[in-house]
Amino acid sequence: MSLNNAFSLRSFIFAIIVSVLCPLWGCTKDEIFFNDANSTSERYDTNRFDNSRYLINIENNLVRAFLDTKYDSNDYTYTHVSDYVTIEQTERKDIAEGIFLEWHNIEGSESTHIVYATNPDFEEAITIIVNKGSSSYKLCNLVPNQNYWLKIINNDTDIIKQFSFATEGRRRLINLSIGFNCRDIGGVKTIDNRTIKYGLLFRGGELDGRGQVLEDYDHDVLENVLKIKDVFDFRAIDSATKTPIVGAEYHSLPLYSMIGIYNRDNPELDSTILNNYKASLLILLNCLREGHPVYAHCQGGCDRTNTMFFLIMGVLGVEENDLALDYELSSFAQGARYAYNTTGGMIRSRDPSTNKYHNNYKNAVEYIKSKEGVTLKEKFESFWINDLGVTREQIEELRSYLLDDFPEDNQTTSIPLITMDK
Repeated sequence: MSLNNAFSLRSFIFAIIVSVLCPLWGCTKDEIFFNDANSTSERYDTNRFDNSRYLINIENNLVRAFLDTKYDSNDYTYTHVSDYVTIEQTERKDIAEGIFLEWHNIEGSESTHIVYATNPDFEEAITIIVNKGSSSYKLCNLVPNQNYWLKIINNDTDIIKQFSFATEGRRRLINLSIGFNCRDIGGVKTIDNRTIKYGLLFRGGELDGRGQVLEDYDHDVLENVLKIKDVFDFRAIDSATKTPIVGAEYHSLPLYSMIGIYNRDNPELDSTILNNYKASLLILLNCLREGHPVYAHCQGGCDRTNTMFFLIMGVLGVEENDLALDYELSSFAQGARYAYNTTGGMIRSRDPSTNKYHNNYKNAVEYIKSKEGVTLKEKFESFWINDLGVTREQIEELRSYLLDDFPEDNQTTSIPLITMDK
């Protein structure tokens, strides 16, 4: 049996164990509770498993099911996004699963910190300061397919809990209290069996529009967890403002939505917009050279942002099915932020009859397909080179930064299954 198959078998067995035992212990398979030995709750007890690691899927169940969708790339008369979201929905469905932590504080404790890292030496660890007296916390915004080490500390020095775990999943949805429709583009596979890296390029909605003010939690996520150093703002000049992300460099790069790819009615304005597509890629290359994670946004993160990432992910080699899924994934943010929008909400669909902007996506795909090349990846490359003036060397450099080889055995394969000892 190959290592990859062995890992898949272990994941399957773990899923069966959790699906059987979690209902008995009162938790769902995506809400793993970590309690201390003195707790009266009949849930997982980390003291039993201090020398083991836990394998946890952190994906949103609805998004996970949607990402398994397969489309016919020659038929744009249907969509499956409407099976998951509707214009009428009032709640967001792009909220990521987290890991719910519970513990018992030392009597008289003045502070509690949660410290976690991707290495056992806790180098470059992230520290969360928990409200005084709290004994639980939902840990979010973790990277899928990653090993983690975590400890909970009272009074700066007293370690009351420590253990390790591993995450699994595909898309990394980012939870913010103000921002919305935010996600890491990492985790998507390309046609040549490579994967977009996590932690480099994030997309979402505006963080400062309509009177919004980032809360402390949002600053902590954007500045300390995601470590955003550059912000690309695709809104029009009259909507643009400086970024509220402390320490991040701001780049105003107004774009059209999908229509700007294939339909240009104003030569002077269109020239500016096309130059901004190119400028966005060149500035992105500079950011990647410096190791700077980027947050890119427009207003809703649905159209202008979707357009730019459609072009970037396409030239990286993402297949058409996954490009459509990423475009439609923005629909899951419907409800929370765009309640004021009475013209169709945020539904984005590959099917023109159900898309808020009708033929936008379909026409953009067909325009790219009209370009030179055999594969869709080659046709995107032709668009960037012939329409926008980017060089082949710059495209290859972009791929070298954003793509990783897709491993047969990823980091979590060394992690043993939990032994459910009584």
